Amino acid sequence: LCYCTSCSLDVDTPATRDSISVSIDSLKFDTIFSDVVTQTIKFKVENTSDSDVRIDTLRMRNFKRFTTFIIDGGTHESVSAVNVSIPSERAIWIFVTMRISYDNVGRSNLTDNLEFISSGSLIQEIPVKAYLHNNKIINGENLTIRKKVVFRKGELFFVDGTLLLYDTLEIQSGVTAYFVNGGGITVYE
Repeated sequence: LCYCTSCSLDVDTPATRDSISVSIDSLKFDTIFSDVVTQTIKFKVENTSDSDVRIDTLRMRNFKRFTTFIIDGGTHESVSAVNVSIPSERAIWIFVTMRISYDNVGRSNLTDNLEFISSGSLIQEIPVKAYLHNNKIINGENLTIRKKVVFRKGELFFVDGTLLLYDTLEIQSGVTAYFVNGGGITVYE
């Protein structure tokens, strides 16, 4: 997947470290819930030179498939941005979201780097930090419990709807459960 900015410039001049200025020095996703899209973080990239420039690729180094970019409010989302043109002495906005499954990475503290690449060279690197919760989402058919279920210590649950209990639900100490959309528990004998 790729997306070019709405600025339809035919730019041959690759960006350099000196020709762009990024409005942030790091990206921090304070809390990411497993399998839930994060809040959107936006930042500005300014072309400080007197000619139009192009960033060949904007991407995460490690978590490419978990990241979505929107450039300058465009309508397309992609896992990397290619051929991003910035007019001289102008700026563009970049919007970033993440959606990561704990099962895919197996750890809570995540670090990565957002890379700006031009002419095959890394011209800018922004550190990315995130804290991922190992949560479980219970919805749809999973709302009906017909055999014993255990919510284990340290787990985080989002219950989207009413949980229907036909058997035992054991909730260990240290569990956090959020009931959303009018959710609750109905117990049947």
